[in-house]
Amino acid sequence: MKKRQQLLTDEQWELIEPLLPQPRRRKDNRGRPGASNRSCFEGILWILQTGAAWRFLPDEFPSPATCWRGLKQWQDEGVGLDAWRALLGALDAGGPLKRSQKGSDAVGKTKRGKGKAFMVTETV
Repeated sequence: MKKRQQLLTDEQWELIEPLLPQPRRRKDNRGRPGASNRSCFEGILWILQTGAAWRFLPDEFPSPATCWRGLKQWQDEGVGLDAWRALLGALDAGGPLKRSQKGSDAVGKTKRGKGKAFMVTETV
C-alpha cells in the first residue's frame, strides 16, 4: 500500500475517533491485522468526494471491501451518523463552509430493491 493521502486533519480525527468502535479482530489473532479506522474513514470520504465507484478507490487506502464493511458496521451500530455530524459540526464551527469543504449534509440509508444502499445529499 502506498503512502496514504490525508483527507482529515489530526484535530478533525480526534473528534471522530472516540465515536468509532475498534476494528474487529479474530479471537485466535490469526490472519492479517485489520485496517485502521482512520484509513477506512478517509477512504469513504474519498468515495464521497469523488463520486467514484468503490472499485476505483486508490491503492493508498484499504481495499474497497474493507472500507465498505467499516461503513456498514458503523451504520449498523448507529455510530456512523454521529461521526459525520461531529465532522460537519467541527467544520461548521470555523465559520461558513465552502461547498468543497463540506462535501455532504446528510448520510443515510435508502432502500433500493432488496438491498440497502447509502446516499449522500447536498443542499445548495
